[in-house]
Amino acid sequence: MLKILIWNVRGLNDRGKQATVKEFIVINKVSIVCLQETKMEVMTQGDIRAISGGKFEGYIFKPSLGASGGILIGWNDRLWKMVDQSIDEFSITVVLEDRVTQWQWMCTSVYGPNIDEDRGRVWEELHSVGERRRLPWCIVGDFNVTRFMEDRNRLGVINAAMYAFSEWIDVEGLIDLPIDNLTFTWSNMREAASMARLDRALVSTEWEDSFSGCTLTGLPRVCSDHSPLLLSGGALERHRSTFRFENWWLISEGFRDLVESSWNSGSLDLRGAKKVAFKLKRLKLGLKQWHRAEIQRRRRRKSELAEEIDKLDRWEEAGLLDDEDRAVRISLKGEWALLENREDGGLCG
Repeated sequence: MLKILIWNVRGLNDRGKQATVKEFIVINKVSIVCLQETKMEVMTQGDIRAISGGKFEGYIFKPSLGASGGILIGWNDRLWKMVDQSIDEFSITVVLEDRVTQWQWMCTSVYGPNIDEDRGRVWEELHSVGERRRLPWCIVGDFNVTRFMEDRNRLGVINAAMYAFSEWIDVEGLIDLPIDNLTFTWSNMREAASMARLDRALVSTEWEDSFSGCTLTGLPRVCSDHSPLLLSGGALERHRSTFRFENWWLISEGFRDLVESSWNSGSLDLRGAKKVAFKLKRLKLGLKQWHRAEIQRRRRRKSELAEEIDKLDRWEEAGLLDDEDRAVRISLKGEWALLENREDGGLCG
């Protein structure tokens, strides 16, 4: 099982911070770590062993400029073999090969600039990285820009930088993985805090299809103003999974709006068959992301339903259940059954 730790660590040059990274790696059985803002000008083999509990030997590193920046990718060399690497202005990339299956993919760790005028160069750089090798691709890190208004806890508008970020994701055909348990990944930690989702994991469809399922989870923000993220992928699939339409999508809230919005969105300067192909690819990506988010929402709701039903069952055992409670329990069980039916592909209800 693949597990990648992603974290803007805000400095890796003290023992306490190194011990925290090590704990996250060991407890979560991480095989790859992608750190941003290490604030280290030099990284040694001893440093990578220290933060991994001796588990990692392989790494690539972009030094900081004084106390600013610094990017690291480290990996378990017993599981992954480095085939190629590149160090660019805002990112570092390593091509890794599974030592058992010889499957190759690209891992890119990004630390984006916080100046709008510089952000366009990030997307140009990453596009160039993707063009060098046509491999399954995973791009993670602190992009220092949001995509949507709901990515911040304060009201705002979609600006040019946000639009350019989303356009680049669409053009590259990437999936923006949702975080299971967090809305924001950064806080200024002040009273009436400002919060935002600056950290992301973006994957190509080929990368996602290579695993039996992947999730992105937030970890405790114990010693940085950024939350660590854990990207978990299931067993490596030898055969690519196929895109499949699910019947229950047709009666799910938001499905028709998503299809209409995706299809009617702009399609750059394409014409004819190329325009249709681009729209279909974008719709497929949108549906995969929506499907993933919908499944996660339903699982959370089923967990809530199970707790409520169990509580009412306990009340019944204690002789505390009244007629209104029984009616509520019937309703909750009905909602549970409906969710189960839809996940099995049914159209009833």
